[in-house]
Amino acid sequence: MRPVVIVQSSLGRVGSLVALALACGLLVLEAALGGPVAALRALPWLALVALACWLLWSSPRVVLGHQRLRIDNPLLRHDIAWHAITGVRNHWGLVVEAEGRSHKAWAAPARSGASLSQGRAEAQRDLQPSRADAPALHLDLDARAAELMVAEEARLRRNDSQDEPERVTSVHWARIALLVGLVLGCGATLL
Repeated sequence: MRPVVIVQSSLGRVGSLVALALACGLLVLEAALGGPVAALRALPWLALVALACWLLWSSPRVVLGHQRLRIDNPLLRHDIAWHAITGVRNHWGLVVEAEGRSHKAWAAPARSGASLSQGRAEAQRDLQPSRADAPALHLDLDARAAELMVAEEARLRRNDSQDEPERVTSVHWARIALLVGLVLGCGATLL
């Protein structure tokens, strides 16, 4: 049994933490210069920016589990059984095809010209069998490396999940509610 692999952007996690730190610093500065009322008026805007950075950069991930592939995007999550995967490609990012539908993974974008020039090494790891209680392996992959890994896992695990539902899509309602609440809070500061 291979370890669970989690594909998530390391740079995105750092970027969202930097955005949060900047938002907190700006909130403190606003409170110091404009008082508590000004800080309260700035709070929903700064929180919205910090949440947007987290949603776009840090929350997306792809989990290559034992029974399913999980594509966790900012507002939707797709759990796809390995036997249901009919194709994997990278076109502006990782795209997994199952049941005649394409599911784009935000966690594995295509490499840009800048990242190609930096010579970022693709993670070509030999995923040796591991214990069932082994910790998950966290990788930061681009779309091409993630495509190769997902395609290989789908080939190897095709018969492991025959009794699983083929695809389950769920909505991150809490994230949507938080976004709507912050947008309404921002609108209230304009009145």
